[in-house]
Amino acid sequence: SAAPEAGPPVCTRSDENVRGTGINKLTGLTTKYIDKKIVVGYAVGVEPRVLVMEKSGATRVLKAKVGSKAEPPPAKEGYRALMRVSPFSIKGETARVFLDYRDDFKDKRRRVSCGPADSDESFLLFEGTSYLDMDPKPTGEEKKKLFSWKKQGGYVEVRDCRTFITQSSEETWALGSVLRGIEKPDGTNEWKMVLLVDFGSRDEEIVLHETPLKGDPPKLLNYEIPTSRRVGDKGYLVATRFGGSLMVGLLDQSRKLKGKFKTYRGFPTMPDIGRADDQFVLFTGIGAGAEKSLKALEIPQGTLDLPAGYTDVNLEPLAAGGGEEASFTAPEFTVDTKGQRWLTYVEGPKNKAHLRMVPLDKDLKPAGRAFSVTEGDVYASEARIVAMEDGRLMIAYLRDKAGKTELVTEQLACEVKK
Repeated sequence: SAAPEAGPPVCTRSDENVRGTGINKLTGLTTKYIDKKIVVGYAVGVEPRVLVMEKSGATRVLKAKVGSKAEPPPAKEGYRALMRVSPFSIKGETARVFLDYRDDFKDKRRRVSCGPADSDESFLLFEGTSYLDMDPKPTGEEKKKLFSWKKQGGYVEVRDCRTFITQSSEETWALGSVLRGIEKPDGTNEWKMVLLVDFGSRDEEIVLHETPLKGDPPKLLNYEIPTSRRVGDKGYLVATRFGGSLMVGLLDQSRKLKGKFKTYRGFPTMPDIGRADDQFVLFTGIGAGAEKSLKALEIPQGTLDLPAGYTDVNLEPLAAGGGEEASFTAPEFTVDTKGQRWLTYVEGPKNKAHLRMVPLDKDLKPAGRAFSVTEGDVYASEARIVAMEDGRLMIAYLRDKAGKTELVTEQLACEVKK
């Protein structure tokens, strides 16, 4: 079990560094491999930053270039929700990043954009007032203008999107949740939500999935928290939350869906897709209420067949004496240079959770005691982990301390201890 029995600590810590404060928890941490380095995108407020982590243990922070088009709205006009900062390239002391954000203006306008921070190109972009927010609704020629999208006709509105970067081929693409409406002969509208792939200025989109929506105006359902992982030369695993379940599918090299999406019941939190030996493993915290349990989908590398259901990770709460919620989320999986699997996760209620680390065996069950990276009234919301060349682990995590959110890096020498 992963219960905290007495005994020597599982990990020895060193080299703690606070990399910045005022970190945006909504933006979180997004990891990319660039030139054999681990590069983490994050934000201070709504300003993008990049943390470079070398496998030797060296780290540095870079500012990211932001063009005038991607500047956030002035505070008196609106508010930016910065969903993700994805590092793309590093030249000297400057990082290039993609920004996925949503700006809400006080006059009901909205700007939803996914694309490079330093150029005018957006992969997916909606700018204007949503038809759903218009009151009164437009009619006649005004409506006709709104419902005249490209060849297909109809209304189109990007509701949410995320950018992905395939480092080996330097290809960039985005997954978007797009609302589409068609006016019927009787003047009423039919609505659907579409999950699609977009390649930016190359004007081609690939529809992966679509769902008719009930009502006019419709009851909205978005494809949420989309994530992707390259699976060698076979293409990409993609996962998204839709209607309270996790949808997982396999895309070929050209990002077309192979077969169908598979749906896994149970409300999922942000998934992490890692690799261990001859399989890919998707971890997610499952549960609609306060208590969430970590579960995994084991996907063989050879066939990429999606499993029938989840494997339970069977974590035990470390919170001595109970009282806290036994809730597990924010999984991050790695294998150290000695071949040992490690899972970091946060345990406890939202905004008052602790960062833990546990060794896993081949069956994805705890192989020894867990280690607590944060304790007491110091909390954490998520972490990224790097296997260093010397067998140790380097961790970057968001820490809540005395009312401030910090980005912290430190090194851990960990051993499996029963």
